[in-house]
Amino acid sequence: MDLEKIGKFIAELRNEKNLTQEQLGQMVNASSQTVSKWERGISMPNNSIMIKLCEILDIEIKELLLGERINESNNKILKKVDRKSEQAIIDGFNYCEKKAKNKVLKISFIIFVILISIIVILLFLYCVNNYNQIKIYNIYSDSENLDLSGRIIFNPDKKIISINKMRYNDKYTGTIKELKVKAVNLKIVSEDKILYDTGNLDYSDEQEVYRINEFLDKIEIDMSSSIDDYILQERDLENLSVEINYVDINNEFKDIAFKLSSEKEFSNNKILYD
Repeated sequence: MDLEKIGKFIAELRNEKNLTQEQLGQMVNASSQTVSKWERGISMPNNSIMIKLCEILDIEIKELLLGERINESNNKILKKVDRKSEQAIIDGFNYCEKKAKNKVLKISFIIFVILISIIVILLFLYCVNNYNQIKIYNIYSDSENLDLSGRIIFNPDKKIISINKMRYNDKYTGTIKELKVKAVNLKIVSEDKILYDTGNLDYSDEQEVYRINEFLDKIEIDMSSSIDDYILQERDLENLSVEINYVDINNEFKDIAFKLSSEKEFSNNKILYD
């Protein structure tokens, strides 16, 4: 199919009808730019326009596809042209079908690229939002006077503080001078933030006296409820300490504090972060 020849043929017939490109376009519901592309051999009228265009230009579809009028006065030429027209029509439909397939392939490719891009973006956002969000820190006492082991767990939903061992040791531990108390209260703090508090120091004058470790052995910290982000953040681990408030045998309120250290045991991301 000779698009350039067809274009010149359309332009010639349009001029015979004294029509501008804009007027012809309006008659077939197309823009003047589209008509210009036909006449320059850049594109072809589609099937829905072709019939209407031929009616306006007073030609048959096979004449449009051939790019010339058929001279019926000459039988030999007519037969030759008929053969040419048949091939032209076939070529025309093949051309349209090929263009349609190419268009579908292009659209399918664009949709495929968009879907892949969306999947990649969603995976990236998932990684950013979830990776390095689960971290486990071991906590321990820096003082030789306090044995303590526990964990603090950070995850997107909540923070967990767990201490499963705590024992006070000084030079009198295990002797008759070992520290004896009537009541004990325990706090885990980070500067001015109280992360955990066992409660008030309730006691009476007649309260029986116990060794301090007998109280500490009964204290189990397993706080798995939600802790707000503003209360506990990773940087708070740098200033972590435990305070032991107690009432001694003379009913005096006293306290001792020990600094705690932390060491990261686990993080669920080894790619984006250290």
